[in-house]
Amino acid sequence: MNSIESIGENIRILRLKNGFSQEQLSLSAGVNTSYIVQIERGEKNPMIKILEQISIALEITLVDLLTLYDPKGGVGSGCHPSALTITPETIKQCLLEVLMDNTNMIIENKKIHNPQTKKSTPKGTLPLPDSYSPGTYSTNSDSLH
Repeated sequence: MNSIESIGENIRILRLKNGFSQEQLSLSAGVNTSYIVQIERGEKNPMIKILEQISIALEITLVDLLTLYDPKGGVGSGCHPSALTITPETIKQCLLEVLMDNTNMIIENKKIHNPQTKKSTPKGTLPLPDSYSPGTYSTNSDSLH
């Protein structure tokens, strides 16, 4: 489970613990219900501001939200299974992992949506049509009169 999925799982666990539906949490946090669903599924990488709003609605600190649950290590294991206490380094590592996951998703999406690169033309020139072949246009001055 990657960091984004762990954060989504943390939100789901805390939401259920507090007796909130996804809609109730979304209203309390000021976030779309569909966005809460996508975060809980690990499909969206929420911005820190959104996570802060969710943590306030769940009455938990942002740090605890980021480090609460890891399916391998259970409650309190954070991003590093060996980290049992919350330190600035642990927080930094968790945020770094989320950023790396987000960067990788962006790169993969670009590869999927833009598989080929566009042909570039030098600045100040016009692109030639694909059917152009040298010598097919006359430069004879007689044809200009």
